[in-house]
Amino acid sequence: MRVCRFFTVTLFSLCLFFSPLVVVSDDSKEAVSRPDYQSLLLPFATELPNRYSADIFDAVSAELFYQRALERGQEPPPLDDVDEKCENAVQLLRHSQPCLSIRIHDDSISVTGAIPVLRMIPNQWAPLVVEIENKSDADTALGIEMAGESLMELQAADDPGRITNDPRAILRKESQPIQAKGQAWVVPAFRYPNPGAGKAGVRFVAGSRELEILMPFEAQTPAQLSLGIYDENGQPTAARVTILQSNGLNLIPEGSELRPHVFPGGYHPCFHLEPFFHVDGSGTWPVLPGPLQITVEKGFEYEIECGITSAFPGQVSENLVQLRRITDMPGQGWYSGDTHIHWAREWMTEEDDSRQMALDQRAADLHVVNVLTLSQQAGDRLVISPNHHPMGIVEEYTQGNYIMAMGEEYRNNPVYGHMNFLGLKELVPPIGTGYPCGGPEGTADYPHNLWAVRQAREQGAITMPSHGVGNYDLVLLAMDEYDSLDQLSPNGYINILNAGFRRTLTIGTDANARSLGTSRTYAYIGEEYTYKNWLDAIRSGQTFVTSGPLLFFEVDGQHPGSGIQLGPEGGQVDLKAEAICRLPLERLEIIWNGEVVASEIPPSKSKRLVIEKAVHLEQSGWLAARASIDDSFQWIDHEGGAHTSPVYVDIEGHPLRSPERLQDFLRRIRTHKQFAMDKGVFEDEQQRDDVVKSFDQAITRIEQKAQSN
Repeated sequence: MRVCRFFTVTLFSLCLFFSPLVVVSDDSKEAVSRPDYQSLLLPFATELPNRYSADIFDAVSAELFYQRALERGQEPPPLDDVDEKCENAVQLLRHSQPCLSIRIHDDSISVTGAIPVLRMIPNQWAPLVVEIENKSDADTALGIEMAGESLMELQAADDPGRITNDPRAILRKESQPIQAKGQAWVVPAFRYPNPGAGKAGVRFVAGSRELEILMPFEAQTPAQLSLGIYDENGQPTAARVTILQSNGLNLIPEGSELRPHVFPGGYHPCFHLEPFFHVDGSGTWPVLPGPLQITVEKGFEYEIECGITSAFPGQVSENLVQLRRITDMPGQGWYSGDTHIHWAREWMTEEDDSRQMALDQRAADLHVVNVLTLSQQAGDRLVISPNHHPMGIVEEYTQGNYIMAMGEEYRNNPVYGHMNFLGLKELVPPIGTGYPCGGPEGTADYPHNLWAVRQAREQGAITMPSHGVGNYDLVLLAMDEYDSLDQLSPNGYINILNAGFRRTLTIGTDANARSLGTSRTYAYIGEEYTYKNWLDAIRSGQTFVTSGPLLFFEVDGQHPGSGIQLGPEGGQVDLKAEAICRLPLERLEIIWNGEVVASEIPPSKSKRLVIEKAVHLEQSGWLAARASIDDSFQWIDHEGGAHTSPVYVDIEGHPLRSPERLQDFLRRIRTHKQFAMDKGVFEDEQQRDDVVKSFDQAITRIEQKAQSN
């Protein structure tokens, strides 16, 4: 649990009382099919952010990966582990949300347990978890509709304004077909226009079977929550806000947009509502009366402020939050940025959303955002988006230390992969190649990425792979055409460095796939802060990446990206690392060619860790620092990891050797060359030969590197 400070008018203990769902089991032990967990968990993972969102996301991710593995004929994760996570999430929702248990029999429908009371404020949707046991001998779906005359409304599946690319993610009034003897859920939502209480008729239908019940409800007069947020200097400031209401659901203000987010592990089948929203200094919202848990964040350089306040019907709850800065990174020459953003209300949109992004950027305290234009076939047309501004700095939305810039993601599936170009003067056409990135089915996978990356570098842009180092990315790595490596795993980065490729480490979220700024690149400028200087710092290797910790590292006083020369006998170097974090840290380490040479693991977690140590080196290689709030140093899709780019050490006559890594790279490139020839689409032999040439050039380079080792 995070223990933070929060300034508010009224504070008291948060006490939530919910009636657990009572399920009456049959005397007979019937064999039933596996429950349809997605029918319950997906709505709460996408449209209903709640107090258990993290547990539910974890369960949904496990379930989706299990189902996807089965669909692809792959080895699925252990079913017992998946079921345990899903059942735990189900239990959490049973005890935090109004639940109704329905049984479908061969000739009737019945309710088991108590009928819950729906509590809401006027004109806001209140979800109801309907747990369904199909005790009949046939597959069937359960429909829900209003019965009789009532002002109560039931949300339709095609409610305007809902955006989704997966029908299971919608709050529904009809279940998917439920297998005979199976179990599933449906989550409809209700609302009432005026304050008041009563009972509304609700009808459940399964084929020719019907059941009507009276659903009790309370539409309470809303309270008003007023929030003012101030920085360390007492000035109003933008911030990220999470408000947990007494019904266990997060407040999602009217007008909030569903966006395509990634589930843990990188799988994103649905659009999501973020569990937070962004406030430009102050705001007032209608809320459900009762206790409110409020969390205010502003990037990684400020403490997380948490508190509890009360809200009463018809009254305004005034709350003021004073943010506390942990450290001033710009004051020390470090500026944060996201290398990879696509800002859109939907996956493909031509609607400008830059004003909202500028607010979100300031709320996340993210100094540089790189918005990347891409192309994608959408139906019968090729959409180029976001394309609202020319390449370079977007002056209209650049304010003070917050720079917004346009770049490009040059894409191809599946032969070459995706690349980010930052600092372009103009787009590199054709932006995408092949289907669906460059046009309809049959579009040529040409020109190849090696050609495109050289076009970008001729403009002075920096270049990087978009999603880790894929097989064709190894071609560009071998040809020295990448300035940095993005979205890598810790071990993936170590392997590339140990193969003798010196590349900067960067990270981008691919927002909206992930929330803006949840992972970020810090670049050390040490001089005038400009976009060009920020890019130059990446080019020279002066970076660290983080999903929380702020990391400082020096070798003999030199920052990451530097090089140190030692004589044939090697020598001693002085190491200094420091990690600061808004969450307690578990460990800080310094690694030499991937092996730990110094560590600080305190008896109890601390928000600041320091290492100062001298080591003697006898072989060339690299040194880097890393920190974490747990035992993982992962800096994407995981909170609380950080890793620096290296300081390189050259010892005369003792080069870094890793022939097995180079041989692995050669194997991957040769295998992928054959894949490209088998699966690639080319208009003529000249295009095919040009692609073969790019592979062969890279193979020659790596073979030469292996021989020199």
